[in-house]
Amino acid sequence: MKIGILLVPYFLSAFAFCVPVTAFGQTNYTPYTFITFAGSPGIYASNNGVASAASFNHPGGVAVDVSNNVYVADQNNHQIRKITPDGTVTIIAGSTSASGGFVDGTNTVARFVNPSGVTVDSAGNLFVADLNNHVIRKISPQGTNWVTTTIAGNGSSGGADGTNKVARFSWPHDVVVDSAGNIFVADQGLNGGYTIRKITPVGTNWVVTTIAGQAGVRGTADGTNNTALFFDPESVTVDMNGNLFVGDACAVRELVPVGTNWVVTTIAGSATNYGTVDGTNGAAMFYSIHGLETDGAGNVFVTDTIGQLIRKVAPVGTNWVVTTLAGQPGMHGTNNGAGSAAQFYWPCSVAIDIFGNLYVADSGNSTIRKGFPFAITNQPVTQSAPIGTNATLAVSLFGSGPFTYQWFFGGVAMSNQNNAALILNSVQRTNSGSYSVVVTGADTNDVVTSSNAVLRVLVAPVMLSPQILNGGTVRLQFQDSDGGVPFDLNSLEVQWRTNLPNGMDAVWQSLTSGFYLSNGIVVIDDTNTINLPSCFYRVVEH
Repeated sequence: MKIGILLVPYFLSAFAFCVPVTAFGQTNYTPYTFITFAGSPGIYASNNGVASAASFNHPGGVAVDVSNNVYVADQNNHQIRKITPDGTVTIIAGSTSASGGFVDGTNTVARFVNPSGVTVDSAGNLFVADLNNHVIRKISPQGTNWVTTTIAGNGSSGGADGTNKVARFSWPHDVVVDSAGNIFVADQGLNGGYTIRKITPVGTNWVVTTIAGQAGVRGTADGTNNTALFFDPESVTVDMNGNLFVGDACAVRELVPVGTNWVVTTIAGSATNYGTVDGTNGAAMFYSIHGLETDGAGNVFVTDTIGQLIRKVAPVGTNWVVTTLAGQPGMHGTNNGAGSAAQFYWPCSVAIDIFGNLYVADSGNSTIRKGFPFAITNQPVTQSAPIGTNATLAVSLFGSGPFTYQWFFGGVAMSNQNNAALILNSVQRTNSGSYSVVVTGADTNDVVTSSNAVLRVLVAPVMLSPQILNGGTVRLQFQDSDGGVPFDLNSLEVQWRTNLPNGMDAVWQSLTSGFYLSNGIVVIDDTNTINLPSCFYRVVEH
């Protein structure tokens, strides 16, 4: 699910047998608007702070609790971090060192080695896939402290089931906890991995069993329990019905509990064919799935890591339809924005809050991104309107509200202008200027600002008496009919010709001389008329 720079060989090896296809690029988006929530792109450190003042080092997993606190497995810092809803980042467990360690304890006394997956239960306990220690850790809040213990595994890799430290894991990449407190692990590594494990709380013990796949056996077969095989299981999530979803290389697999069995099917993509095409079921393609999350509607959100995309897999009847929410296929970057305007660099994991916001560990950028479940799809349009007429500026949105709107004129909030459309009746010269709107979602921290649109109120220009200067130059002077100066001199054009023909007129020529203002009057000097017996002029405002 979460791959940091140190771990690149693992996921590259997982794709050694993938078959490339010419199926890249997206044309249709169901856009989310992404911002940088915490961290600063390209700054690899472990500073605490607010928003961009904080720093991470290739963050892996993310999880969100019921209070909208975000927890981050800061993989190459060997730490677990907490981000409050206002963007304040702190270290709650682990300590930065060159190679980490394997120590239980309180707060920064605890040690991890490249923790890659994190999940949180309803009581606020965290569970961590401690990747290179081959163990599953629990971090419990006790007052203002966080106490880390090892619940399964002992630091040696393997695939053995058992209780507590008798069990073995092989580079466990991801964990998720269900409503009953059971923990599920995507056990990816070569030495006993390629399986999905379940950790059941029994009294004070934790019992580990393998529910799907065969330890150390790689494959793509669907089936029940150990007849199913996995190719590169790096992420796991659970829905409200107890169904599991696994990101298996380039495919999304579903594990449905049927009695005491688990039935595995591939619902989208193909484990060994990669691409970035949206579509239904197997027609869709992923480049590499390292993070999954579900919402209350049964949708599965995907970080397509090497594809540099955030995707969505939605149930439609018995089918699963894949769409792209944000990013550009194969193009990494740091840009915030909606849909394809946003860019990522190895997005490794995804979590969702109660408002439907997505949080993405953007590992290559060492930032945490936040995606609002809405976007401005049609911006207000720059336009002109004759004086005394009505003008309308408006935005349209993707997503469901409720939304609030606040229109601005020249950067100043307009009173009582709180709708998607701004209607200006009988516009006057004073209405000319720049307009924008700020849209706020159900989470009042989710704010999107439109682009600026310029309204030009057109007032008919009036030509004043021309002057003949020494040498024959004609000086033209004009102003608006109400005595003012045109809003935008760049929109004006003065044209000339030597006679006025009957019928259609197609040979007016534009003067190339520049305008200037003199005592509130627009002036332009024309030298084309020297030695001409007559000349005619007109002013055009575009």
